[in-house]
Amino acid sequence: MAVGTHYDRPIGVDDILPPHGGRVWSSTNGRSWVDSTPLDTFADAILDYLFTEDGGSLIAFGNVTDPQRENVEDVGPITGWESADGSSWRPFEAGLPVGHTLQHLEHGASGYLAALWNNMEGSPQLWLSADGRYWEQVYAGSNGEYVSDIDAGDEGFVVVGGRASGNASTAFVIASADGREWVTASSPPEGVSHVVAVGPDWVATGQGNLAEVSKDSDTPVWFSSNGLDWSEVGRIPLRSVDLFGDGSFCNEWMSELLEANGLLIASLTLSGPCSEGAFVAYSRTLISDDQASWQPLPFPERSDTQPGSFIRAGISTGGGLVLAGQSNGQAVFWLGDPN
Repeated sequence: MAVGTHYDRPIGVDDILPPHGGRVWSSTNGRSWVDSTPLDTFADAILDYLFTEDGGSLIAFGNVTDPQRENVEDVGPITGWESADGSSWRPFEAGLPVGHTLQHLEHGASGYLAALWNNMEGSPQLWLSADGRYWEQVYAGSNGEYVSDIDAGDEGFVVVGGRASGNASTAFVIASADGREWVTASSPPEGVSHVVAVGPDWVATGQGNLAEVSKDSDTPVWFSSNGLDWSEVGRIPLRSVDLFGDGSFCNEWMSELLEANGLLIASLTLSGPCSEGAFVAYSRTLISDDQASWQPLPFPERSDTQPGSFIRAGISTGGGLVLAGQSNGQAVFWLGDPN
């Protein structure tokens, strides 16, 4: 199963949301997919997260947002839906606060962790759940603090982000074994922006260079066995691209890091002027099995007429490596050999 969102038209530079609704796709082999969205169930939903709870039921989460709202801060309620068979879904009240955006949701051996953004106060929150249905707040960030990524692994949770002070920002990393008691890393990797669990261990990366300069760069890859003590183990090479042939270079930067059965997948995005306003230009997708060497996958990249490809989720099964995302404005699934 996979979930996503359909927009009736592209999002414009004015950030006004067009009419939209959640979508559900199903597959028995990872190769052939069917749109199995029930009528009117996910109207006005921005559907981003799907998981299977311990009892076997499917649970999906997203913000239900009226496209006619006056301000982008006026997000709708965070809503959960559950299904026993993937065909019939019913909403349930999870108790997550109104006026917050669901930014990240992950689950592991210690439960489920959600990162929310308080749109009125401009601060992050962390919420914990044992079953994916009922949630309690376990962390409240201060103004100027932001969460860029979270993950849940075999031995707890790790959250990475930053604390802004004036025009500068310093990295912060917190880790927890149970989701309630949090420990702050004394020397977090500077510039850390993404984190994934690899079994009991953790891998993190930086974002890369967003400045509009014609210079190839790279971004570090860090490893930790406890989520608090980090060491650099490699670097991801990033390109500068003269997409239009006029000397206006765009830099690749890390926009998504995923893990699938030990494999790491990185989705790269192009900075301005290739990405402007609400239009996002996607670049390469890289894969690694050792955290140090990264190879490009053969997915369409940004051209002067198409936005390119982007990976949002991945899973390795007996039938192969299944990646889900979008390519040139369409929802796409890729099936490959995990070896």
